[in-house]
Amino acid sequence: MILDLTSKSHLNEDDSRFLDEIEEGVRSAYNEFIKELIHLNNLKGIDLLVDVTCRNPGKSSLLLNACKLQLVKERLKENIKFSSIKIDNKFLKNPIMELLRNYNNSSCNVVVTDSSNNIIFIIIKNIIRSIHGSINNIFWSRYYNLKKIPSTSITYVDTFLLSNSFDNEGNFYDRYYTGFEKFLEPDQNTKIWFAPVIEAGMRKQKEYKDFFLKISRSKTNFLIEESWLNFTDYFVCFFHSLIIPLKIKKIPLIKNHNFSDLIKNELHQQIGSFSLVRTISKYKFINKLKKKQIAIDRAIDWHENQVIDRALNLGFKEFYPDVEVHGYQGFMIPDFYANVQPQKYEKLLNTIPDVIHAIGPYAHAYRKGVDKDLKVQKSPALRFSYLKDISLETSTNLCIVFILPMVLEECSILIKSALSLINNTEYKKSIYLKLHPTYELDYFKTLIKEAQDNRLNFVSDNIPSLLSRASIIISSTSSAIFEAFSLGIPVGIMANNSGVSLNPLPKDLLESSLIYNEADLIRFIENNITEPKKRKNQSKRFLYFPSTDLVRKLFLG
Repeated sequence: MILDLTSKSHLNEDDSRFLDEIEEGVRSAYNEFIKELIHLNNLKGIDLLVDVTCRNPGKSSLLLNACKLQLVKERLKENIKFSSIKIDNKFLKNPIMELLRNYNNSSCNVVVTDSSNNIIFIIIKNIIRSIHGSINNIFWSRYYNLKKIPSTSITYVDTFLLSNSFDNEGNFYDRYYTGFEKFLEPDQNTKIWFAPVIEAGMRKQKEYKDFFLKISRSKTNFLIEESWLNFTDYFVCFFHSLIIPLKIKKIPLIKNHNFSDLIKNELHQQIGSFSLVRTISKYKFINKLKKKQIAIDRAIDWHENQVIDRALNLGFKEFYPDVEVHGYQGFMIPDFYANVQPQKYEKLLNTIPDVIHAIGPYAHAYRKGVDKDLKVQKSPALRFSYLKDISLETSTNLCIVFILPMVLEECSILIKSALSLINNTEYKKSIYLKLHPTYELDYFKTLIKEAQDNRLNFVSDNIPSLLSRASIIISSTSSAIFEAFSLGIPVGIMANNSGVSLNPLPKDLLESSLIYNEADLIRFIENNITEPKKRKNQSKRFLYFPSTDLVRKLFLG
């Protein structure tokens, strides 16, 4: 028997379902592992800004590989004999070989298809990228004179700037705290200052120039970090990026498996990386604000509990100890992202906010595995506020919408499923695809070959428009799954046949269908056509909608 554990594999249905079933238990062990890793290495302060310590499976492959290894172990315990196991991470080979010896399956051939670059090459590339990015950040932020200094006390608001956050006139499109300003008085709005993380994918000098030009045209109150930091600041951040990944030397076991080689490799890949430089620079930036005596009454952290959030929280605890940090979790993402479930030890390490703001009774702060001693407050579901007013159309035209998330691997699975329907069913004229706003369509088609098929109908409609007329939603990971579900639209979630399925709905709300194969997909669609579920907007059951009181409590206290 051959078991393919590569990232582009297609596991059989039993193995896929098993991975989904064991994920929660492995995740619990993973959380304890990270706690022990931090303790053994006496990590504190900016030592905690390396990706392997923050429990984000989008940045570290440890949780996913621990799940895959547990799958191997369980199948060996069932006396299944493998002739070959394929992997595309060479650092998974030793743990698998140890399991094979323990269960008398040493004849199994472990095939490694790892094409990763030499670590020295990666570090050199990191250093070049860090120097290039730092110089462009410093130059263009000063060329356009982006440094603004508040004249009165402010509310510091953490957010992100994407490539499409501005129009050509510099008008700012806020995707994270949508519409908050309508609930504040004019003088209260002037207190709100955004301190953004720039995620515009800039590589070329012209891209830096054009994006910083857009910022300069905006009338929004921005604290542009890049304009506050000088060459010395970036050099200090760069220096720390070289040494922090080397501070982890003791690595415990996770579920009795030794992943030390994998973890060391991930640590080495961060040496000198621009992502680590930028994370450390967030901490440095808050220090600069304090030195400039910028008065801050309150800080709002868009709290995904990534390393950038850790830097923010560490910075405020160190330099503004009297300022309360409020972590706003205005999203619904899969529980597999362990980082969004704050742990007690993170509170003790000063890496999470003083207060977590929950946008509904099923928000992440209320879910299983979260520290129950955390201070949690009701907060407005700003991004989802449109749901309470959405008008559900009663058109008889079938409209099957595939909503593509940010993760490219998930996009590929969804596109292949859409093409399968086009090839094998009569639904070809009823299938629409909605691209994630992070991507431009032409660029996206260069990333996923299947997306170039001219039979795919990519639509530019916004999500509210699509949901108002959708008969069925097919997606994975995307928060649009939760939005559709709250409107009573049948939701099919594509299982990940090469890893853990990413379902953003909490398990006690799961009235959707996980789709593991083509037959599941067709069955799901047919069931929801022949036995249509009466759509009813029940979003008020799942979300705390914005009110003057809730919005002002979040931003002003």
